[in-house]
Amino acid sequence: WCSRMRSMGILPTVTTYSTMVDACAKGGDIEGAEMWMESMEASGLQPKAVTYSSMVDACIKGGDPKRAHQWHLRMQAKGFKPSAYSFSVLMNGFAKAGNVDGATGLLSEMARLGVKPNIVIYSGLLHACTVARKVKVAEQVFQQIRVDGLKP
Repeated sequence: WCSRMRSMGILPTVTTYSTMVDACAKGGDIEGAEMWMESMEASGLQPKAVTYSSMVDACIKGGDPKRAHQWHLRMQAKGFKPSAYSFSVLMNGFAKAGNVDGATGLLSEMARLGVKPNIVIYSGLLHACTVARKVKVAEQVFQQIRVDGLKP
């Protein structure tokens, strides 16, 4: 695909590659998304934070939250500070798996990085508690939502 673009005198940009990573993410195609990331970097272009968030999303939708977290850490290693949105993508994966420890770990990471959790983050954590049947933890999360002045 990129070869065709080049043959027409059009050079792929970061946006071009990011769009391809995002398209793969929508289908949960982890390998495809990683291929586009590698291709982007091989061409000398550097992914942006949104590209990494799409890569994380691909891993979540592809059923590999551990790999998603690795991409999340890689994003940080490249100098990008994760946003509440990028954390919410990860939280979604932990929520679906009922991984309360992973979800609460994300809250700790957010606090360490100075990223304020929003209601989407807390809703994901509550969902993880529901899947894992952790009523006491869910009650604590609900209280924290109120302390933070958010409305569930």
